Amino acid sequence: MSPVARPRVAFTETSLKESRVPRISPLFAMMLALVASAGAIAFALLPYGGPPDHLQGLAHAGAFLVISFLFAGSLPRRPWGGLGVAFILGIAIEAAQAFVPGRSASVDDMAANVIGILAGGLLYGALKLVQALKTTPPA
Repeated sequence: MSPVARPRVAFTETSLKESRVPRISPLFAMMLALVASAGAIAFALLPYGGPPDHLQGLAHAGAFLVISFLFAGSLPRRPWGGLGVAFILGIAIEAAQAFVPGRSASVDDMAANVIGILAGGLLYGALKLVQALKTTPPA
């Protein structure tokens, strides 16, 4: 038995519009990034000590994944700039914690921040790649 040849479907304007990945505007991404950053700053500077020790790394990585993804999305032509902003924010938060009673700056926390930033950058890059593949006509 020979394999059945599939008919080639022409890539039309209609199919291109139907395959679009939902997008948010860079301005809206920036507003969300600033709100997420304000929340991270507020929680980081509370004197109570933060989440339990076994969840510290996960909390830092998760927060900075979201923050870096949103900052990268707010600067679509220069997403590395958004990741840089998230990195500077992480350093500033850790430095500020040294002056808050009951808190301390931690290299482990900064490492978790960097892991979250890298994960956010990879997620942003993966979504941009999917978006590009869906909007590029097949050869």
